[in-house]
Parts: sequence; C-alpha cells; structure tokens
Amino acid sequence: MFTGYATHITMRSGQFADTSTNRLALQSRLDAIPRITTTRNATPLKSAKGEQMKSLSAWKTLGALLLSLVSIAAQAAPNAYVVNVLDGATGSVTVIDTADNSVVITVPIPATATAVSGPQEIVINRTSTRAYIANFLDDTVEVLQLSDNTFLAEIALPGSGSPIDLAFRPNTDLLYVVRQSGDVVVVDTAAGTTGTVLGSPIVTTFQGTQAIVFNGSGSRAYVANLGSARVSAIAADANPPALVPAPNNAIVTGDQPTDVEYDAVANRLFVTNAGDDNISIFNINPTTDAATADGPPLALGGQPLGVRLTPDRSRIFVSFPFGNGIASFANTSPFGGPFVSTPTGTRPQYFNFRLSDSRLYVTNGGTSGNTANDSISVFDIAGATATPIANNPFPVRNNPKYVAIADGSPGPAPAAGTLQFDPAAVTVAENVAGGVVTLTVTRTGGSTGAVSATVTPTPGSAASGSDFTATATPATISFVDGDATAKTVTVPINNDSTDDDNESFTVTLSAPTGGAVLGADTATVTIMDDDPAPGGGGTPAPAPAGDGGGGGGGGGCTLNADRAADYGLPLLLLSAGLFYAFRRRIGK
Repeated sequence: MFTGYATHITMRSGQFADTSTNRLALQSRLDAIPRITTTRNATPLKSAKGEQMKSLSAWKTLGALLLSLVSIAAQAAPNAYVVNVLDGATGSVTVIDTADNSVVITVPIPATATAVSGPQEIVINRTSTRAYIANFLDDTVEVLQLSDNTFLAEIALPGSGSPIDLAFRPNTDLLYVVRQSGDVVVVDTAAGTTGTVLGSPIVTTFQGTQAIVFNGSGSRAYVANLGSARVSAIAADANPPALVPAPNNAIVTGDQPTDVEYDAVANRLFVTNAGDDNISIFNINPTTDAATADGPPLALGGQPLGVRLTPDRSRIFVSFPFGNGIASFANTSPFGGPFVSTPTGTRPQYFNFRLSDSRLYVTNGGTSGNTANDSISVFDIAGATATPIANNPFPVRNNPKYVAIADGSPGPAPAAGTLQFDPAAVTVAENVAGGVVTLTVTRTGGSTGAVSATVTPTPGSAASGSDFTATATPATISFVDGDATAKTVTVPINNDSTDDDNESFTVTLSAPTGGAVLGADTATVTIMDDDPAPGGGGTPAPAPAGDGGGGGGGGGCTLNADRAADYGLPLLLLSAGLFYAFRRRIGK
C-alpha cells in the first residue's frame, strides 16, 4: 500500500532511538530554536456586537441574535490539544477550537530543572478538566488545567525511565505512565494536583516500552515493547497491578511494535509492526488471557505507526509517517482489505477522533528545519473514504506529534459500586448457635477502586449489654479494587434467662470511601425470645395441696407456653357443680 519509502524507524518520540546519545542531540536542536511567545486573541467580540446592535433595525437585531446563538453553539464544540515537541526550548501545547479549527492559544510547557522536557503523549482525564503530558527528558508528567489553559503542576516519577505514553484506566483517575526504559508507573491523579505514585513501577522485562492500551473493563493493559517484538499484558485489576501469569504475559508480535489498539466489544488487540510493515491482530480470551492470532499479520507497507479504531468500531485507521498518508480497513474478521488510502500533510504521526461526530485529527510532524510543514490534517470519516475538510491542513507549531480531544462534558462516574445490606431484615433466635448474628454486605454496580464503609450497631427495643453487644466485626467493611465478593459482619447476641417479648436493634453502614455509594444502609435484627414465662413453660408445676377452691393449685387458671390463659378445667368443674346443685334442688 505504502511502498518505496525510507527504511529506518522513527521511535514514538520521533527523534531518537538511543536514549543517552540522542538526549544531547535533541537538546542541541531545542537550544537552536528561539523560545516562543504567545498571546491570547482577546478581542472583546461581545462588547463589539453590543455596540453594533444598538444601531440595527429589529430585523437586523433578530439576525444578530441568531448569529450569536450559532456562535454559542460553535463554542460548545470540544477543544483539541496538540503537543509540539520541538517548539521552543521545552515544547508547547496548541489549543484548537474544533468548531472552526482556529487556534485558541499556544502555551509553552514550563521549564524544568534540566531546562528541557521533550514532551510526548497527551491524555485528558475523564471529566475533561485536566490534560497530562509525558516529559521524556526529565521523567515527569505535566498537568494542564483546561479551564484556563494554565499549567498547574509537575508530577515527579520515581527513578529514571523516559516517559513516552500515557493512558487512564477506564472510569478511574489512575494514570498509567509508560517509560521507554521498560516499565509502567501508576499515578492516582485524584490525590491533589501532583497526584500520588502507587507502589513500584511494573517492569515489562522487555526493551523499548512504547505504547499502552486498556481493554474495555480496564482489567487488562497491553504494552508494546518496540525493541523486543512483544506486547506485555498487565493485570490492572490486581492489587498491586502486575504482569498476568506466564505464558500469556508476553504476546509475540512482528518486528518493532509501535502502537496498540483494543476493540472492547470483540476483545481484539491490534498491533502495528513498523519493522515488518504490517499489523498483527489477536483475539483475547478475557478468562484465560490467551492471545490467538486472527489470521497472519496483515501486510500494509510503509512502516505503519499509529493505529486507532473509529468510535463506531467500523474501521481501523493507521498512519504512515514515511508514506505521508493514512489508510483504513474494515474491522471485520477475516481481515484483508480493501485498504482506503488518504494523503495527509508531511510525516503524519498520531491521530485522534472527535467523539461527537465523524471528525479525524492527524498531526503532521513535518521535516527537520522546515516548520512550514508542521500542521494538523482534519478529515470527515462518515463515508468509506476520509474526506479533507476545507482549508486543510491547518498550521500549528514546530513538530506536532500528539493530539487529544476533550469532549467538554463530564465522563462517566467512577464505577466504585453500591454498598448495601442484603437482606436488610434478619430474625435470629436468642440462643442462636455461635452466639452471633451474621449480616451480609454486597457491592453491586461496579468494583473499580478500593472502597469501605463503617459498620455501627444501634440499640432499639433490644438493649445493648443485656440483649446484644453493640460491637460489629469488622467495624469497617472493605473491598479491594476489582473485588465484588459479598462480605459478612457479625454482632454478638446475649442469651439471657429473662422472659421478654421479641426485641430488635439496627446495624447501619456509613462514611463510604473510594467513591462508593450506599444502598440499603440499615439492617434490622429481630431477636426471638426463648425463655418461658414465670410459672409456665414446658411442664406446669404440680398444684399445691389445698381445698380445691379457687386461686392456686390445679383448680386455678394456668398459662400455656405461649402465655395464653387456659380456663378449660375450671369451667368444667364449675359446670359440674352447678348441675349437682340443680339436681339437689329439684329432688332428683
């Protein structure tokens, strides 16, 4: 498809293959480029329109109002964020309004202690409030606040490893940072502006760790290792995350795997192999983690780089830096084309889709020393062919390589789940075996992240101390990340010898953590009394000696075990006495 082009491979950084040697090369290139200065286009359009409207007729006023509504709708389109690797000494981020593809602002990346950063991949969190940028040269991640396009902080990573790719675990704030040295660092970005590094780096055991993608549930991550022809599989739902058990932790690919993509519905993994000019396709068994090739690698030519699945899952797009184009093919097995090729700008790199419609944004890295070729190509991909939009491509800054698009709306709430008692009402005998009542707490609707809740018994008609002990074991119910197994709580029941009515107390869940919410947060425990009433019980006491008159002894009223009065014998005796007296009176 793309043939006859250069045979060398450009790393994901686009500039270097050997870390130590090429850092100096990139440093010298950065030093040779003057630092950029940028200003906002702050023309007060609103006030200008206001002055014009004062002199307009009623019809013109209505027309201006309609234009304003159109303008407001246009402003609601998401922004695209483009990383310019070689812009100035530290690189920059260009913000593009995708409504009209105009540049909103270009923001220089702050200088670090080493005065260089080598910015690489950019990703946006699930609430579209912050962007995160990997700094290849100083082992940090920059945090960009999207509301005003200012840099908030810099996340320091442990050790040294050259961060190159980023991805959020789906529906979480956990940022996975891929470092080319061969490991992955996990950062909890919810912990303040600088986040918290969780545990130790996950070592892939391979060279040239390059790119990462998650499966649909976020339970697995797949990492391409450029220098080892392998994709590492990580159990992201483990605590802590770790490689899945061998042999499924190392998927054999073609030469120089550069990028990975995952079809969450079909459980299918796509891997571009730049060294073999093809793409490997694997079917993943979500139960065993086994990867099975979906046919032989698909020949593409032209050293493929980036790979992405369209939002509707219908097609796979691939970029070809040395072919100056992109190509797509149907996401249907068996795979084999036809391939639809589309020219882009010079040296297309990575790309992304606008989720609200069928727009594709491609970065064109250009050639060294010729910033005129640095641009963004935008295509309409509604049909089988990617169609360039008007005035395409659009100029940006020096060496654009990565693009992320914020959809402008909050992402899905974290699937931390709902904690509740099930069942919410329990009846237990006072002399229950083991002397405890057992309650069940379930976690439903999600299992992302570690969560917990406090468990508190509270007296009701049952008194603490005499009827039960107001202590729950455990006092805090906890679930680890990915854990949806029901938990149990026990409360001691005290078996006394006092005749009581049935009594009850409650147990409540409170103070949920980790984003969990509470469902049925109160369970009612009813204690069934097992003590006989005074003078009653299983075998009535013998009647004391007496004259057989009323009150006491066998001639009186007795209570059954259920404390109901039994008047049968007294009534029988009374009836017999009355009958005898009647016979005497009539002389019979």
